[in-house]
Amino acid sequence: MEVSNQMYKRTDIDVLRGISITGIVLYHISPAVFPGGFLGVVFFFVLSGYLLSDRILTQLNNHSFSIANYCKRRIRKIYPPLFTIVVVVCSYLTLTDIEKLNGIFTEILSIFSGLNNWWQISNDTSYFSRFADVSPFTHMWFLSVTMQFYIFMPPILILYNRFQKNRAGGSLRFVFLLFALLSALLMSYLYDPGNGPERVYYGTDTMAFSLFIGMFVAAAGKNAASAPCILTRRKHFFLISAGFAVITFLLFLTVNGQSAYLYRGGMFIISLCFAFVLYVFENNEKAFKNTLPIQLLSFMGRKSYIIYLWHYPIITFVFNYLKGR
Repeated sequence: MEVSNQMYKRTDIDVLRGISITGIVLYHISPAVFPGGFLGVVFFFVLSGYLLSDRILTQLNNHSFSIANYCKRRIRKIYPPLFTIVVVVCSYLTLTDIEKLNGIFTEILSIFSGLNNWWQISNDTSYFSRFADVSPFTHMWFLSVTMQFYIFMPPILILYNRFQKNRAGGSLRFVFLLFALLSALLMSYLYDPGNGPERVYYGTDTMAFSLFIGMFVAAAGKNAASAPCILTRRKHFFLISAGFAVITFLLFLTVNGQSAYLYRGGMFIISLCFAFVLYVFENNEKAFKNTLPIQLLSFMGRKSYIIYLWHYPIITFVFNYLKGR
């Protein structure tokens, strides 16, 4: 979920975020029924790369980008809700299962420092395990990867913007696809089916391809004079939207997070497909109708950061309570 301020309200982006958070919540509620719902995380990485790059590039072109304002905005949006959920969860554990607080200080430190994904790798934490004896903060790995990219993206985009102005045409934006390909190849190289997928699934280096693909979409939007006509015709937009809805639902129902093909190019291809849908939505924002499903998905998209923070601890506590009855 993108936790930065939105430059403007966009139903298309909110709908895509709503679909992504729905998949994640469904996966955590019932991984047996929705084993592929975790792909919502991959969708979120693409969206995060796109949204933040779009904002920074716009500000750079308007000469209004400020590192100080950028950092203050990130801190203000990320940390107050994060601090609240950590305090509430620790308070609940103090009252109900104080033994689970043993050694939790280092985990909390990793969360606030934005290094939780690497902490989980070093502790051999499994994302694809059921909730018994699993930390209620397991889902924080995603936030840490995003926070790390919040540090690296401004200098990358500043350099891109500077070199781009000195070039004719927009071919430089393909460097983001090159970075994405290198990250995907690294994932394939480091993936060890004998030890499980956690190293490559949690790793910033091996999951960066989705964020770089989102950055490419943002850069392409800045350099493309107009989208191809076939993508802006309303009937084609609705066909693409319907196809995306069906395919996404099937992915949520059928994909298994332990499957080797995901880490040998599968997630990279899924990210590219989602980026294509994002590009189509970007050029057809006004085509969205104010229907109830759109309103619900849009609402969930706007609240996706809060939903993401809270849903996993609540599900783990409910699961463990029911198991102990």
